[in-house]
Amino acid sequence: MPSATPEPLTQPLAGGLPGACVEVHRFVCGRVRVPRERLAGSPSRLARLRGLGLWPGGERVAIPILAFAVRHPRAGWLLVDTGLHPAVRVDPRSNLGRLGALALGDPELAPGASAAERLRALGVEPQMVSVVILTHLHLDHVSAAGEFAHALFVLDRAEWDAAFAAGPLEGYVRAQFDLAFSWRTIDFTREPARSHATFGRTFDLFGDGSVVLVSTPGHSAGHLSVLLRARKRQVLVCGDAAGTYETLRSQAMPAIVHDRHLYERSLQELRLFAREYPQALLVPGHEPSFLAGPGDLAL
Repeated sequence: MPSATPEPLTQPLAGGLPGACVEVHRFVCGRVRVPRERLAGSPSRLARLRGLGLWPGGERVAIPILAFAVRHPRAGWLLVDTGLHPAVRVDPRSNLGRLGALALGDPELAPGASAAERLRALGVEPQMVSVVILTHLHLDHVSAAGEFAHALFVLDRAEWDAAFAAGPLEGYVRAQFDLAFSWRTIDFTREPARSHATFGRTFDLFGDGSVVLVSTPGHSAGHLSVLLRARKRQVLVCGDAAGTYETLRSQAMPAIVHDRHLYERSLQELRLFAREYPQALLVPGHEPSFLAGPGDLAL
């Protein structure tokens, strides 16, 4: 049995403010080396085995592990995903598990680069983060959840169910998220979920349009992306619905996805949004070029 029972989120959280715009910071909270098939590859058995790190040979690509700090003018600080846990610096297996540490290939977390440390560099104590939004529960996105025990965690109900039914081969390390925290889950098939912009299923987290959760399943059973209304432009945190800019531009798909049909449908929704809102900034979940830039970038 899970250590916590999530409650359904059936109405927006308190703190909404009409016309609110948020402040957004993109954090690079770790670096890993994954088989290229994890970013783009055929769905063949060999490609899947290489993508899992279970087959020798093949190229590995260095990619960032991201988290996003978001400040709402009334609701305060939020976090989207958590980056790698500081324990990875000393003993990756203790946090990622044996298979996870193998698949992620020599994970690195520089001093001062964890989400909690980057927040402190902004003058924000981790305890000031009131809400953590999880795009999904894969080990590289929820690794540092334990650093934010006081926060309210929000995710798709389908992801919660899938994670507890799956295991390391599907990218889940239960010890990272099977925690007695406050969890809220969203059912995107029911009210008050509705369409927003070009997306068919969304949830307005504060009811003011500033933080909109977008159902983008496929990479995992209940993957979601996050649309943020910043002062200068909209910022769409794609998560692993689009891992790289190459994914957004081309037909390249990862070798390993939960459901290829749903993945393609979600990717088409992201591309449609990009066409209809050309001023918006789409941020892929593991774009390699981000490693060449600053670890904390205000968006």
